[in-house]
Amino acid sequence: MKIKVLGQYAIFQGREFGFECHNDGYWLISDDPNDVHLGFVPASGVENRFVMKGIDLNQLSFLFEKVTYAYYDGRKFQASRITDDAILLNFSSQDLLNKYTHQNIDVIAYDRNDYYMYVPIKFITRIEQEWIPYTPPIRPRTE
Repeated sequence: MKIKVLGQYAIFQGREFGFECHNDGYWLISDDPNDVHLGFVPASGVENRFVMKGIDLNQLSFLFEKVTYAYYDGRKFQASRITDDAILLNFSSQDLLNKYTHQNIDVIAYDRNDYYMYVPIKFITRIEQEWIPYTPPIRPRTE
């Protein structure tokens, strides 16, 4: 199961694709090899990643940023990854760090005051996702 939870995305030809801004223009990103018929090409050095470079914004139905939240233990957390059986929850509270480490939950620090933990998805009571309209930066001219 692959659920996209964070980042910039675009609707192109009725489907959702990753969206990236680069010096040479806007790119769409796919992990589906069948998308080569749409004009995607394999990304060099990255397995199961296909890109379409030089996309025109007028070709996109909708451009948005996606943010996902999950409710666990009566609290709302930002979620950054969902796997088949677990969800990665992010938080920055020292009180929560103390609480969950005392409950023998494996909490991992990834920055000075930022932590994450994998929680079995069966313990999640709700998942919410926001789609926020996104305006990309004006790409530099490459003429």
